[in-house]
Amino acid sequence: MPKAKAGASLEPKKPSASKFPEKIGGTREPIGGMKRRILISFSYIYPGFYRDKIDELMKFTDLDFETKTYLGGSIAYGFLASLFLSVVIPLIMGYEKTLALPIFIALLIFSQLVSYGVIFFAADRKASFAEEMLPDALQLTASHIRSGITPDRALMLAARPEFGSLEREIKQAAREAMTGKPLDKALGGMGERIRSSLISKTMMLVSEGIRSGGELATLMEETAEDIRNAATLRKEVKANVMMYIILIFMASAIGAPVLFATTTFLVESISDMGSLAPDSMPSQVQTSAPIKFAKSQISVEFMIGFAIATIITSGIFGGLILGLIESGSTKEGLKYIPLIVIIGLIIFSAVRSLLGSMFAVFFI
Repeated sequence: MPKAKAGASLEPKKPSASKFPEKIGGTREPIGGMKRRILISFSYIYPGFYRDKIDELMKFTDLDFETKTYLGGSIAYGFLASLFLSVVIPLIMGYEKTLALPIFIALLIFSQLVSYGVIFFAADRKASFAEEMLPDALQLTASHIRSGITPDRALMLAARPEFGSLEREIKQAAREAMTGKPLDKALGGMGERIRSSLISKTMMLVSEGIRSGGELATLMEETAEDIRNAATLRKEVKANVMMYIILIFMASAIGAPVLFATTTFLVESISDMGSLAPDSMPSQVQTSAPIKFAKSQISVEFMIGFAIATIITSGIFGGLILGLIESGSTKEGLKYIPLIVIIGLIIFSAVRSLLGSMFAVFFI
């Protein structure tokens, strides 16, 4: 066996770079990073105040998105989807190609409204669930304080997994209080991280009680009881106005589309009859006829477009009114608008097709 030379390394030799090149992605930017940079560049299409508004609203949600990438994806994917549908819809529905541009603009605006609504309702959903769990958290914290535990430790013990996002906020407030931050300021910060006036006012009330030296356990128990009573009262009010909500929904989503579909079909049929009427009909017969058939001066496409625009408008206002009646805020009605508009347009197209198939025998 040959001996190793003095000073020679016993480690195996590494392959040279010329024979074994580096991995393809070694020094290049990954595809995910490139996509992120592109989306961030698209986000600057929005004005600065809108980016700041979305960034502020994103802090109140549990969404794991970066604000600029979310906005860039919203404009990029919304543009592509709107462009595709503006070409497909006229082909399927048989509309004129000149309607492609208005459809594209309407769909692009709708996509941006949807992207904003996702963040808005995510923050609202987090706040609503936190408001529902808040009385139990206060009651549990008060019971721990009555058992002799310090308030900051009682907050930490009151954070339960079933509280959802409220658990994280309670733990963060407890950690801040344990590390030396005043308890009233720690609780006030929890109210600032959740987009809820109820939680903000409750934390402000508890903070004032702490600063004034009141009995904290009693204050939390009474506050929890008041919140439960207010929630019960809101449910009773919602049950009393449910009939009005159903009537408005039926009128906006079903009644108006059926009437518009019937009207446009009737006008289209009468116009077709007028165009087929013989011009050589005696004037005496035309005068004495109970119904005079004449070709309408307004195109059927214009009437259908007007009906669709009216259905969308009534759906928007109907959704806002539903939110105002149900919860006292028109913003709460934004979630009903897509549902009412989509159902209305489907019923409008379905009724027109049904009437066309039923009365097709009269126009053959």
